Amino acid sequence: MNYPWKQIRPKDTFFVKKATPITSEHLKVLSFLYQPIIGIDAYSFYQTLLTYIEEWEFDSEEIFHADLLNQLDIDIPRFFKGRVRLEGIGLLQVYVKELPDRKQFIYEVCPPSLAADFFKDDVLSILLLEKVGERRFKRLVQRFAIPPVDTKEYQNVTKKFLDVYPLQTDYLTSQQPILDETSDKFTLDTSKPISVISDTFDWSYFIDILNGLLVNKDQITKELQEGIYLFHRLYGIDEVEMKELVEGAVDLATGQVALKDFRREVLIKYRESNKTVQQPQAEVSNPKTREQRQTELKEQGFSDIEIAIILSSEEFPPMQYLQSIRTQTKGFITQNEKWLVENLVKESGLPNSVLNILIHFVLVVKQKATLSQQYVLTIANNWAQSDIRTPEAAMKKVKEVSKKASSKSSSSPTYNNRRGASKRVETLPDWATQVEPRQETPLSEEQRQQLQKELQQLRQPGTNTLGGDN
Repeated sequence: MNYPWKQIRPKDTFFVKKATPITSEHLKVLSFLYQPIIGIDAYSFYQTLLTYIEEWEFDSEEIFHADLLNQLDIDIPRFFKGRVRLEGIGLLQVYVKELPDRKQFIYEVCPPSLAADFFKDDVLSILLLEKVGERRFKRLVQRFAIPPVDTKEYQNVTKKFLDVYPLQTDYLTSQQPILDETSDKFTLDTSKPISVISDTFDWSYFIDILNGLLVNKDQITKELQEGIYLFHRLYGIDEVEMKELVEGAVDLATGQVALKDFRREVLIKYRESNKTVQQPQAEVSNPKTREQRQTELKEQGFSDIEIAIILSSEEFPPMQYLQSIRTQTKGFITQNEKWLVENLVKESGLPNSVLNILIHFVLVVKQKATLSQQYVLTIANNWAQSDIRTPEAAMKKVKEVSKKASSKSSSSPTYNNRRGASKRVETLPDWATQVEPRQETPLSEEQRQQLQKELQQLRQPGTNTLGGDN
């Protein structure tokens, strides 16, 4: 197996870069708010990188990974796991260049969000709440919340800028070249937020049908737009239904759309209705017919059951796919599972169909009662690092790991006594061995027909059943 951490060797070198200053306030937020989420290895790695740069400098000398590993007192797998946790949460950008004798990396350290931005981010807040518990979470909110200045009994007499500093227009015009040159030397925002934009949501059409409401396109904030795309990916909500949800969140007095109200409208509607919304075919740039896909997958060696699972994974958004499994098993989606799936869609970068295979693997193949955050994120992280981009690649990954786990489970330990030679044993990832593998048995004709019936029902409007292997 090609483990991602094998891409790093002790002799590989790196430079540390700092795009913007990192202040004591940033470090306080890092310690109190980020550290419980990213873990101690990632936290130590981040802090150690900062020590390689002088306070008022922005880059370091070239450093060997061997020196960093010795300082942290960890091995390469632990180092790599900590590094990707920093990458995933936006604290580190990684660049690499191949040299004849080694790899050369650039580790660009990014500042953490300030407390106000952190707590306004639903995903970060939920991750912290789950890690520290409600009591500690409330204490942290209280610690960082800045009380607003009470000015009810006061009049604002603050002077405006131009009242105090008059500008000479002619001088400003003559100095424009040097101002432009100076401006180019500074970057206001070097962060690269993960995009949740979907090709299957027609934004222009959505704006057109919004014009009939009290809200217009100028009142659609970036945060609201990201929320719309996110819920489209999660639930498969189309433009017309999304317009109705936005309409329910419009403040009639101001005409503004409240993001919290919009989010509540979506969640309430999803909880109250089990209807199947139309699923966008998002991930296939050159759409193929169902028969073409079946033939293609058959040629790759997949069984009929595996093909049915792969095709169903391409037809539904993750939240609807999860609901289908829950309906089939007479269960329900927990609040933590909703947060987890939403976070996966927003942060993992994995296509919907791959996320659906992951959900199927955990709940159906592994027979887990619920989606455990640590377990699911470990698998998602592994798949993202392995560049799993299609459901068939995800299915192959599952089969490969399950086969190795089964082989490891069924064989007793042996010792190589030939002249004391040692034998290297490849270690499976934790998520592959947490549950003892089951011996697969062929489905009976009756079971096969039942599965096909359930999959057919799933593709019909208004149903939510999902077939899977037992």
